[in-house]
Amino acid sequence: MTSPKKGTPRFFINIINRQSKFKIHPRKVKALAKAVLSHEKVFSKWPVELDISFVTDRRIRTLNRRFLGHEGATDVIAFPVDALAPQGAPWMLGEIVVSLERAKAQSKTWKRDFHEEALLYIIHGILHLLGYRDDRPSLKRKMWERQDEILKKVFQGI
Repeated sequence: MTSPKKGTPRFFINIINRQSKFKIHPRKVKALAKAVLSHEKVFSKWPVELDISFVTDRRIRTLNRRFLGHEGATDVIAFPVDALAPQGAPWMLGEIVVSLERAKAQSKTWKRDFHEEALLYIIHGILHLLGYRDDRPSLKRKMWERQDEILKKVFQGI
């Protein structure tokens, strides 16, 4: 495999659906993820790979407890991989796990469209994989401003 031309990002977005309550639109999800990665200037000599999993509240609650030590369901969890791949293989950025049940509940709370809420979680997860943090008020404010900016810029195009 040869490397892509400079400035030509190649992204492999894998969609894993582990829930059956909500319909997934893989093309829209992939388009959003690619747009966010491009917007954040994620360019690599080799292709970039990202997994996005959609799960139930029950599953994300288990992951939240097991890997983060937190009780209860959450909206999105990001698992960075950032592993060196063999030359020519895609660089695995990580996995984002999204609870669509949380998205549905939160969309009502925030009076936002369900799909927009779910897409916001994907943006949030990608930002975490790229190093953004929200564990302090100042970092959270910066991250949320960035995700809102991205949502406004890329949401119209998908």
